[in-house]
Amino acid sequence: PTEQLSTTERVGMEGIAGLCVLSWVGLLLGVTGAFTTLVLWIALAVVAMLVIIPLSSYARDVLRLCRELLAAEYTGWTRFLAGFVVFMLVTALLVALMPPTEWDALMYHMLLPKRLLQTGQLVAYPDNHYTGFPQTVEMMFAWANGLFGRDTSAALVHYGAGLLGLVTVAGTLRRYAAAHVMWLAVALLLGGGSFWLGFTREYVDMAVFALSAGALAVLTAWRVHGDPAWVVVMGLLAGLAVGVKYTAGMLAIALGVAVLVTQPRRVIRHGLVMAGVALLAYLPWGLRGLAQYGNPFFPFFFGGAGWDSVRAAGFSSSGGGLLASGPAGIAQLVLLPFVATVAGTEGGFRYSFDAGVWLMPLAVTAIWGWDRLTDDERPLAKTAGLLLLPMLALWVAGGALSGIGAQTRLVIPVFPAFAMLSALGFESMSRWPRRPMNVYFIVRALVIFALGASAFGVVLTLANRNPAGVILSAATPQNTRDGYLFNNTGAHYVALQQLDDVLGDGARVRFAYEPKAYYCPAAVTCDPDALTDHWLHGLRTVGEPDAIFEQWRDDVDGVLFFQFAYDTFFLVDDNVGNREENALFLPALERHMELLWEDAAGAYQIYGWRE
Repeated sequence: PTEQLSTTERVGMEGIAGLCVLSWVGLLLGVTGAFTTLVLWIALAVVAMLVIIPLSSYARDVLRLCRELLAAEYTGWTRFLAGFVVFMLVTALLVALMPPTEWDALMYHMLLPKRLLQTGQLVAYPDNHYTGFPQTVEMMFAWANGLFGRDTSAALVHYGAGLLGLVTVAGTLRRYAAAHVMWLAVALLLGGGSFWLGFTREYVDMAVFALSAGALAVLTAWRVHGDPAWVVVMGLLAGLAVGVKYTAGMLAIALGVAVLVTQPRRVIRHGLVMAGVALLAYLPWGLRGLAQYGNPFFPFFFGGAGWDSVRAAGFSSSGGGLLASGPAGIAQLVLLPFVATVAGTEGGFRYSFDAGVWLMPLAVTAIWGWDRLTDDERPLAKTAGLLLLPMLALWVAGGALSGIGAQTRLVIPVFPAFAMLSALGFESMSRWPRRPMNVYFIVRALVIFALGASAFGVVLTLANRNPAGVILSAATPQNTRDGYLFNNTGAHYVALQQLDDVLGDGARVRFAYEPKAYYCPAAVTCDPDALTDHWLHGLRTVGEPDAIFEQWRDDVDGVLFFQFAYDTFFLVDDNVGNREENALFLPALERHMELLWEDAAGAYQIYGWRE
C-alpha cells in the first residue's frame, strides 16, 4: 500500500532498505571468496538488471522530490531553516570526503572492509571481536571501497544513509503537517554537533537512524490506515536495524509494544508475523555468526571464536551505572533526556554525545500544546510518543545498570521520534496566546541562536581540519593525504607507517594498549589490542609476566606500545582494569625487548626482541 506514504518517505525507506539488501549480496560474495572488484561490478550490474523496474520508479520518485523542493514557496522562517540544513549538509559532505580518522572507524568499522578486499574472502577474525558483529554497513563500505578503489568512499555511504533518514523524517512530517515543520525537524537534528559529525564518519549510526525513521513512518501509516501489510514492513525494518547494530533491538521491542497497544486483540498474530520477518531479515548475519564464530549473536550469550570467560568479563565491565551514583544518579535517570542534553558533549563522560540544545527538550511542548495541534498532526504525535516511550524506558534501564548504557549514541533510534515531537510541539507554540508574553517569539529566537551557534561550530571544525585544502590539492605538505592524517590522528598514523621500516616487511606486530590498526602497512601483519586487554588477558590466562613475553616471542616480531594511553588512562582509572596488573607491563616489556623507535612526543614506541 505505498500510496499511503508520500514520495519523500518512499525515497528514504526504499533507499536504505535497498542498501541493506545489497549488503546481503556482498555477504554472499564474501563467504564464497568472490569479493573482488571485477565480481562486484558484475554483481552490481546483475542486481540493477533484476530490479530495473523498481529502480526506474525509485529514480522518478527522487526527481519528483527534487522538483517539489525547488518549486515550493518558502517564508522567511522556512528559508532560514532550509538554508541552515543545506549549509550543514554541504559542510558535512566536505569532511566526509576525507580519509578515515575517527576512533571506531580505525578500530573496526573500516578494518573488516580492508581485510575483505585484501583477501576477497570473509572469514572470522578472532583478533578483533567487533568484526564478528553484524556487518551490514561495513559491507556497504566494502562495496564502495571495492568499486571505486578509495577508502574515502565509505563515509559517503554513511552520509547517504543519514540523508535517507532525514528524507524519511521530513516526508512523514510533511504528510501530516506544514512544510516549515519538516524543515525544523531536520534542522534540529543537524543542529546537534555529534549528529552532524555522524554524517562525516565511517560509522553505522546513520543507517540505524534511517531504519528507525522508516519504522516510525510505517507505524504511523498502519495506525492510521490499518493495513496489515505494514506489520510485515515493520518487522523487516526492525530486523535490518538489528543487522546493523545490536542496540537497535530497542526499536524492535518498541514496535512490539506499539503493536500491543494499537491492536491488543491481534497482538499474537501481528507479533508472530513481525518477529518472524525480523528474524528472517537478521538471518544472513546470524548464519554468518553461527558458521564462523559458533554463535549467531556473537559474542553474547554463547561466546565464540577467540572469546572466553575472561574476555567476556572484561568486555562487560564498563563501570557502574547511574544507580551506583546514589541520589544524584537516580535524579539523572528520572530526567535522562534532559540531562543528556545539558551534560552531553562529543567524546565526554557518560553521555558522550552532543544532541543539540533543543532536540529533546522541545518534545515536551507537544504535550503542553496538545490541544493546539491540528487533527492531522495529532496521529503522528501520538505514534511518535508511543514508539518513544518504550525506548526511553530501555535507555533508563541501560543507564541505570551499565557505565556506558546512558550513552546517547547507543539510543539513536529515539532521534526520529524526538525530532517529530519537537517540531510539532514548536508548531503548537505558534498557536499559543501572544499575551501576556509571546513565548513562541522568545523560543524561536533561542532556536535561531542555537542553530547559529551550531553553524559557527562547524565553521571552526572546517578551519581546523581544512578539508577544502585537501580536496583542492593545494601544494603544501599539510594538504596531502598524509598531512591530513597526521593532523587529525596525531602520532598514530606516523607510528603505524614506521612498522615496516623498523621491523621489516613480513613482520608480525602485537599492539599493546592500542586498538586501532586500520593504517597498518600492507607488508606487516598487525594484531590490534581491540579490547585493550592483551596484557590483562595474558596475566589471567598465562600467569607470570615473563611467561607472557616468552609466549609472545613465539608469536610476533615486535610490539607497538601506545604509551600515552598507558600512562594517562590504564595506570590511573581502576574502572578500566586493575592498576597493579597494568603496572607490571612496562618493566616486563623493557626486560624482554628493546626500544627501536618512538615518536617525538613519546606517545608511541616500537619494540623488538633482545638477543
